[in-house]
Amino acid sequence: MLVLYCRKGSDMNVEDFMENEKPRKKRSVFDCYRDDILMLLDSDYTQLQVIEFLKKKSKSRSGLSQQNLSLWLKRNKITLQSDPRNSQKNIPVKIKDSDKNQNNNANATGGREETKKRLHEAAMIMYPKPDYLEKKQI
Repeated sequence: MLVLYCRKGSDMNVEDFMENEKPRKKRSVFDCYRDDILMLLDSDYTQLQVIEFLKKKSKSRSGLSQQNLSLWLKRNKITLQSDPRNSQKNIPVKIKDSDKNQNNNANATGGREETKKRLHEAAMIMYPKPDYLEKKQI
């Protein structure tokens, strides 16, 4: 069994520490210009054009690359409204009534055999047997 003991060294609390010390974690250049980046990308500007804009606007040019911008977008889970991949996901698919009836009938009476039969018929249409394999009648 592992037992951890905690020694209290001083009476400093979290608020005192936060007043005396600044956080060392750097903020990304992209975080500072988040709204501008999203506006440009939603207006169909490329990531390279966004980088050019940031290089002109920003004092610090370190880390401004297309690769870093892509990683920042992924890390912050930012998806664009104009991205065609996002618009395709929520398209409803309508099923004809005849298809529903066929599916229900197939499930009710040996759906697996019916599916095999349909797949075989489809394969025979797509890939017919060559003439030399056909049985010849004499």
